Amino acid sequence: MRFWRKSIPLLLMVGMGLVWFGDMPQAEVCAPKGFQPELQYLRRLSLDLRGTLPSVAEMQTVIKEGKVTTKTLSAMINSDALQTQLKAYHRDLLWQNINNIRLANVAWRLVGNGTSVPYYIASQGRKRRYRGQNVRCLNEPATYNKDGSIKTKDGIYKGPDGKDYPVKQEGYVKIRPYWNATKEVKVCAFDASATLSIPSYDGSGRTFDCSKSAYLSPKNGRCGCGPNLRWCMTSTVQREILNSLTEQTQRFVSDIVKNHKPYTQVLVGKEIELNGPISHYFRYQTAAAGNLTYATPVQNYSIPTIPYHEKKTWKKVMRTNLHAGLLTMPLYLLKFSSNRGRANRFYNAFLCTHFQAPPGGLPPASDSCHDEPNLMKRCGCKYCHQTVEPSAAYWGRWAEAGMAVQNAAEYPKISSFCKKMQNRGNPTCRRFYFYPGDDKEMKFLGYLRSYVFATKSMEPNIEKGPILLAQRSIDNGSFASCTTRRMWTWFVGKAPHAQQESQMLELASRFKSNNYDLLKLIQAIVSTPEYRQGRLLNRQGASR
Repeated sequence: MRFWRKSIPLLLMVGMGLVWFGDMPQAEVCAPKGFQPELQYLRRLSLDLRGTLPSVAEMQTVIKEGKVTTKTLSAMINSDALQTQLKAYHRDLLWQNINNIRLANVAWRLVGNGTSVPYYIASQGRKRRYRGQNVRCLNEPATYNKDGSIKTKDGIYKGPDGKDYPVKQEGYVKIRPYWNATKEVKVCAFDASATLSIPSYDGSGRTFDCSKSAYLSPKNGRCGCGPNLRWCMTSTVQREILNSLTEQTQRFVSDIVKNHKPYTQVLVGKEIELNGPISHYFRYQTAAAGNLTYATPVQNYSIPTIPYHEKKTWKKVMRTNLHAGLLTMPLYLLKFSSNRGRANRFYNAFLCTHFQAPPGGLPPASDSCHDEPNLMKRCGCKYCHQTVEPSAAYWGRWAEAGMAVQNAAEYPKISSFCKKMQNRGNPTCRRFYFYPGDDKEMKFLGYLRSYVFATKSMEPNIEKGPILLAQRSIDNGSFASCTTRRMWTWFVGKAPHAQQESQMLELASRFKSNNYDLLKLIQAIVSTPEYRQGRLLNRQGASR
């Protein structure tokens, strides 16, 4: 083969001078082969759909066939590697990092390594009431009195102020905690108490449920973490529960996409999966840990009994009533903790719509229009909130800063109990019912907060839940349109421009006629001339 076609002069700059090397042969430029564009297309497909370069066998097939075959493309579209790519897409779409959330307050958190130093409840209040000061128990086996009560020893605690304080400390017991039934750990005897309930010390005859209350009666008993510590959690347990909630969301979406189910199920699907940590959390820890993240065992679906340590065991359940796909799954409710935030992310992620402030911004802070309590009427705010408030109302039956459903039977629109001002200190009234700040708000006294300032047209949104919003978005075509645009941008590397509007409409129409099969939509997009010919140097994905 000839490698040189003709000679050309060659000059090299050395320092500040030119050096002549005479004529040098010029490299021959080979004519491009017909299959080279198809090899480039294959490489792009493999990187975007699987995150890896194509195999030698795949390249040889392109050279032999002169094109990327339907079989090769179909194998990529239906690969597990594409599911991994789409998992990253949905992670970004829903901002799935919830590891900064605390599920339990200090009254129910355990710290300590459980070996040389016992585990103990981190709540200063509980320790102070039982032991006299903020101290842990003794690192020695616990002993008991004849009546079964724990023996304590008198001691001295030197406080941070340098003073000595009298304390009473108990020893530890060894138990097998729910998170690891094969290993015994040391736990302070008070914290390890398995007592289910205790009577009140005030003679009222009331009984305190220890699974819900950090109650401590010096005379009549104490509440600890329950059998095998099941009401309390460590930092590791909390992390495992949050990771499981993230995986729950990923499994939900992957099941829909991989099995060619209608992609609309991400908004209206009822079926979800639970594993051991999620099952344990809802069965035992939601009632006890409600002070930070409000949750209850009532989720409008049956919680399967799965031991905590079975992290890889997933069981499917069918949700009922107000549930709507991702929009009422724990991760979504925790990540977007206000109803306005939930509505805003829905519009951003699934309708490609954003709420924006009016041109020119808001009036000066001194303007009296800012005194209007109704955001749908307040100057400046009304431009967004006339849409935001009716949309937020769809989540009106879901607790904010939590993930508990508020069924009408337990949480009526107007509470006769909470309507009485003397009951405003009640935890339920204080958290979920409205108390006015001025005369303009008096008519809403005792209203469930989601009904405050709600118009008659908004009340059905509250009662029907986000599934009504989701179904309307599917029926009017906005969900299909947004999904098409997002998939186009993800794979082509830039948003569609105005001249491609008819193409977007056609792709969205095909998406709907294919029963909202996301994989078929992706295959249609990567088969377009725009994708085949694009460089994709700026897209989000493996080819970045």
